[in-house]
Parts: sequence; structure tokens; C-alpha cells
Amino acid sequence: MSELNETGIVPYMILDDADDGDDGGGENITVGSSIRSFISLNYSTPMMVVVASLLTIVIGATMFGNLLVGIALLRFRSLRTVSNLLIGNLALSDFLLSTAVLPLSTANECLGHWVFGRVTCIVWLLVDVLCCTASLWNICIIALDRFTATLYPIWYRERRSSHQALLYVAVVWSLSTAVCVPPLLGWNDLAGNYVRDNVTEVYHCILFRSLPLYPVPVTQLCTLFSQWLFLCSVLCHRLSVRSDLHRTA
Repeated sequence: MSELNETGIVPYMILDDADDGDDGGGENITVGSSIRSFISLNYSTPMMVVVASLLTIVIGATMFGNLLVGIALLRFRSLRTVSNLLIGNLALSDFLLSTAVLPLSTANECLGHWVFGRVTCIVWLLVDVLCCTASLWNICIIALDRFTATLYPIWYRERRSSHQALLYVAVVWSLSTAVCVPPLLGWNDLAGNYVRDNVTEVYHCILFRSLPLYPVPVTQLCTLFSQWLFLCSVLCHRLSVRSDLHRTA
């Protein structure tokens, strides 16, 4: 029979274990739980194929692009500057996200429910928070690096080194790991993120976010980029004034 999910918007089919519909031959069609697990609650089969194909292309492009960044840094030593190493660290976090998180997210989105079990759900949630937080802090560190290089170019040129880049990388992953520690210590009940829907008789893995921690890097990122853009505009204006003075002299 046809029902609506909890949103009341997307229709899906609830298949009974024994459907007594009359097909002329009097056979009872039994759908096993294993088959039911791969019936989408969000999309029809053709639409699910389309969505899965598009998401697979996005995941493949993300993996390939970030992999190229890592190969370039490993292959060419001249590219291993502080800024490029920070970009490489960002590529690493995005690569881990595309390989460990996005494929399961695609399956979860296409099917509309979780089919990989409780342990995989918990690991998926933690890795998702780890990679997303690392990507966000990587962008903040890159913004801080660019702002410092623009505002204090001489000091930055004298102080930049691979050790500085490694320090930035360590800070990023330490902060990201610290975000994942509270759930492991029981400050957030991860078991509550793996729930069973009594209506559809399937399980859902509910994403969680450490929302109180996200405004900190987002605010820092917006502040640094706005100041960096303002500084660049001031420098460009000064350069244009100097060039005009040289032309009139």
C-alpha cells in the first residue's frame, strides 16, 4: 500500500511480507527483508539510478581532483611551499571525505534509509565530523596564511618553512579530532543516531553536527577574508597612484 513518509511530501511504498494481491494464479508474492532493504523510500527506481549516477560522478571528480593535488606535491619538490602544503592538507581532508563518507551518504540518500548496520553508522558519523571540521579549519588556516603574507610580507618570507606548515597541519587535525572526542566519551549518545522507523521497518542513521563549534572558524574565516580583501584593495589603489605619479613625472 502507498503511504507518505514523516515529511508528508515524498511518497513511498510499504511492502508487506506477504502480499495477497490477486494476480490470476493465486500466488502470494513474498518480499524478503534483504530485498526490501534495497527499495528506495525517496525515489522511484529510474530516478534513483539518475541520482546515484550524478552523485557518483561528483564523488569521482572530487576524489580525482584532490588526488591530483597530492600527487603534484609528492612529485614536485618545488611546489612544497607553506601555502601549497596547506592546500594539500585541505585536499587530503576532502579526499578522505569523498572516499570514506560520500559513498555511504550517496547510498543513504538514494535508498532513504541506512542498510550498513549500527557500527558503520557510528564510524561514518565520526569520520564525517572529522573530515568536515578539518576542511573548515584548513580553509581558515589558509586564509590566515594569506592574510599574514599580505600584511607582513618581509616577516612572512623570513619565517616561512616546512616546520611552520607542519605546525598548522597539526593544529588543524588536533582541533578536528577534539570535536570527535566528546561523542566517544559519552557526551553525545551516538546510539540515538541509529534509529528504527516502526512504520517502514527500516533503520536511519541521523547526522549530527557540533554546531556550537562551527561559528568560531566561520567567523574567523569571514573576518580574515574581509580584511584581506580590504588590504588588497588598499595596496592596489596605492600602486595605481604611484604608477600615475611616475607617468606624470
